[in-house]
Amino acid sequence: MHVFFPSKIKVVLLFLLGILIFSCEEDKNENCPDNEEFCFYIDMGDFNSVIPVINDFLETLEEDAPHENLVYLQDWMECKSCVDDVEITCNSCIYTSPPQSELTIVFYSGETRVEKIMDVLMDSTLTVVAFHD
Repeated sequence: MHVFFPSKIKVVLLFLLGILIFSCEEDKNENCPDNEEFCFYIDMGDFNSVIPVINDFLETLEEDAPHENLVYLQDWMECKSCVDDVEITCNSCIYTSPPQSELTIVFYSGETRVEKIMDVLMDSTLTVVAFHD
């Protein structure tokens, strides 16, 4: 049995579906702290200028919980409209003092997709020190 919808109903359903999808994307960034400032620097391709924005966020997290805070950092970055993906690729695996972790991040910088590795010192308060390819 086939159900046929008049074309006006199809148009209305597609319109409502589009609104639903668009509103979900907006909600993602609406509750995302520092999204505008963060993505402004990324859009400019100025990754070094975004480091203080990230470190300001890290200073708000509980001290002496580096591994949990690394996950909070990943979540905080994933909500940004200019970030496509964040992966913790190395947790305290670089044996410096304090140990260092790496996150691989895929950004949208302008119209370009850019992948960077972010170095994070795993001290009592996490600190981002650099981005590199």
